[in-house]
Amino acid sequence: MKYAFDFLDVDLRPAKPRSAGLTIVRDRMRGLGEQREFLETYGAFVDFVKISNFAPRIYPEAFLLKKIDMYQQFDVTPFFGGILFENAVAQGKADQLAAYLAAINAPAIELSNNIINLTAADLARHISAYSQHGILVFAEWGAKYPNEPLDPGVATTEMAIWRDAGARHIILERSEIDLLLSPEIVEQGVGVLAGLQRNLGPDTLIFEAETQPQILSLLQGIGRDVNLGPNIDFELIKWLEPSRLGISREMGHRTIENHAGAAGVRSRLPGSSET
Repeated sequence: MKYAFDFLDVDLRPAKPRSAGLTIVRDRMRGLGEQREFLETYGAFVDFVKISNFAPRIYPEAFLLKKIDMYQQFDVTPFFGGILFENAVAQGKADQLAAYLAAINAPAIELSNNIINLTAADLARHISAYSQHGILVFAEWGAKYPNEPLDPGVATTEMAIWRDAGARHIILERSEIDLLLSPEIVEQGVGVLAGLQRNLGPDTLIFEAETQPQILSLLQGIGRDVNLGPNIDFELIKWLEPSRLGISREMGHRTIENHAGAAGVRSRLPGSSET
């Protein structure tokens, strides 16, 4: 591929498939035309897409098959959200859902226990069963309404059980991140999140950050190869990828100082170190 302005240096990220620095967006059953337009422009920056919640149940199967196929044409892996799985569990049809996903060549799903009363051990058994169907499994860890910051030891232990049961990726619930990134403990909180990533591995843990302030805290505190998603809206990708590369206003336009040197810039992002 020939890039625009390719005579100017920029440290691009590795091409897909990536094992770290994953970006996951949310698809609220967007139309196929809008989906194609997004993928033609931004597909290279996106690794996975979450088709949200229980909404797919009310659309024609033919439409859903086209949606799945289009994502895969652009090397983006689609997966269904945990609420679809929880509805199947509530109806006693978790095995039927796994078989259906395999039958329609749906590559992945998120398994969660956000609403339904399902123990961590029970979820681990479902993770193992779905993995044996050849389905890539995301598992979500954390409380929707936590009262206090997570215990890193407990979180690591429970996440590792799901990983060892077959989950490819563990998503850390947004509310848990909110508590750790609250202004009064943000530095300590970023340290806790970075520690979780080290414990689980950079290719396993995904942070469910969806706002620009959350994402910036993680990019600045952990680095450009932090895994982000799955509730990032399509519209945010045009900002996120430049921010990963340090070429957005919020990240300080680092490429200029990298080449001009500290003495060659008249303004830099507060808190950033001198080159």
